Amino acid sequence: MIMEITYRNELKSLQSWIDNVNRSLLYYREVMIDVVSANAICYDISIIQDGIRNEYPFYAEKLKYIPGNLFMNSIYGNVIINRAAFGELFVIVQHIGREPVNMAIWNEIHPCIAIVSQELFRNGYYDSAAEKAVKEVESRLRKLFQQLKPGAGVPTKVTDIIGALLSENGAYQFADLTTAS
Repeated sequence: MIMEITYRNELKSLQSWIDNVNRSLLYYREVMIDVVSANAICYDISIIQDGIRNEYPFYAEKLKYIPGNLFMNSIYGNVIINRAAFGELFVIVQHIGREPVNMAIWNEIHPCIAIVSQELFRNGYYDSAAEKAVKEVESRLRKLFQQLKPGAGVPTKVTDIIGALLSENGAYQFADLTTAS
């Protein structure tokens, strides 16, 4: 089960076009395409650029300018592909195509959780990643309980551990319990 992305069709279309152009560049010094096809490519790029804004802000910013540089006018009524802009597009699309799920969120997740579940998540095993993350949190709570209450036995249920840590005499308090709310 892979996380669905809104720009999947445009990405697939753009990847196919890039593969065709890349093959053509092996044999021809310049690659020309018609204006209608160029406009369709620009449209696909804009859809992808909008879709990756939160996942890959750097790439989204770069993709904003690529359509303006990717095609150069020709005297024959077609457009010529700018190799430099094409190369930049090639790298961006290859990366997005291989890692289409928002992995930037892992920068915000505690390293202990990321170690046990990030790779599972990346490979589409979301349920296993969530289970590993929850078990890691539970393990960390048990360690905290042992550190903060060394003489007490560790409760078997995680809800009891949380309750003990957050109780009136617990290690953490989130509200002033001395006054009525």
